[in-house]
Amino acid sequence: MDPVWPPPQIHAGAIGRTASEGTFHAVRPETKLPRPLPISLRIGPPLLFSDVGNARAGWQDIAARLEAAVTALRDARVG
Repeated sequence: MDPVWPPPQIHAGAIGRTASEGTFHAVRPETKLPRPLPISLRIGPPLLFSDVGNARAGWQDIAARLEAAVTALRDARVG
């Protein structure tokens, strides 16, 4: 699995989730230009976390929910 890029975007308590595939192989660290390879990007609806407390337990809850959401988005069948 490719690393999640771009990272989730945070805006006013909502986090947008994305899952990309192919980016790691197309843009290698040792190259200056990306290679022409297929890349897919799936964008899910924003997740709201206004009900989560601003403490370690809340942060861990957000991280676990985001990981599950991005994994589900990545594994979802398209079309």
